[in-house]
Amino acid sequence: MRNYLVAGASSGIGKETASLLNSESKLEANAQRHPLKRVGSVQDIAEMAGFLLSGKSGWITGQVYGVDGGISSLKTN
Repeated sequence: MRNYLVAGASSGIGKETASLLNSESKLEANAQRHPLKRVGSVQDIAEMAGFLLSGKSGWITGQVYGVDGGISSLKTN
C-alpha cells in the first residue's frame, strides 16, 4: 500500500501579476490592504512549495495553504 501526501499553495496577487492593477498607485494601495503591507513575489510561493516538497512536510496532507500575505484571513463586510 502506498501513502500519498497532497497539499497545495494558493497565491494572492503579487508583483508578477501586478499588470492587472495597471498602475503603481493601485499596486501600492493593494499592498497597504495586506496585513504584511506588501504584495507577494514568486519567491514567496516558491518557498512554500519547497517546504511542501521537502521531507519536513511529511505529516501534512489534504491542505491548501494561502500564501497571500494574510489578506484571505481578513473579514469583509
